[in-house]
Amino acid sequence: MQKGGREVALLRCGQGRPLAGGCTQLRRPAEHAGQRPALPTCIREIGMKRTYMLTLAWLAIGIGIGIGSSARAASTPTTDQLEAHPWQLTRATDAQGKRIDALFVRGRAPYTLRFQPGYMSELNLCNYASSQYHLQGDRLILENGVVTTAGCIPAEVVEQQRRASVLVNGRPAPTLALDDNGSLILRNTHGDTAIFKPAPLPAK
Repeated sequence: MQKGGREVALLRCGQGRPLAGGCTQLRRPAEHAGQRPALPTCIREIGMKRTYMLTLAWLAIGIGIGIGSSARAASTPTTDQLEAHPWQLTRATDAQGKRIDALFVRGRAPYTLRFQPGYMSELNLCNYASSQYHLQGDRLILENGVVTTAGCIPAEVVEQQRRASVLVNGRPAPTLALDDNGSLILRNTHGDTAIFKPAPLPAK
């Protein structure tokens, strides 16, 4: 094309005289006094592609590091870690990420899990619940559960008991993990996620 009465040539790949790297030159670009000659279009494109690929590679490395860090941050708890103290519920969400309001009743102590050798108790519900437990990898296996049968008048307390049972029971069994802050994370087959914080042992 014409610019200021002088021809400015475009360099492309696929036509004209072969250049290094598989490029071809239609015609030499116009050189203006004191200016560096323009690089062939195809060479510039190769440089851009190389930069793009390097950027993707660094992103992949960064993502891999992030995944590795997350994997290191969460670990499967041991029975000793579970039994070291009670675990109070501080946050619970369903599969859609919505808070499970039924597990939190205003004016009542937080729903709590208490692990002791061979069994797990569910505390601060209307009725006391207890099950034999053991770990199978990161899965919490509960068996032979028993629940007291006291009458519960407030509807929200009844619903809390029901929702707590859904949280910890089911097949496949829920998984447990300890994060890098020492919180216990329980996930079940329904997509619920519950976070429990360590609590002091009850006074003797």
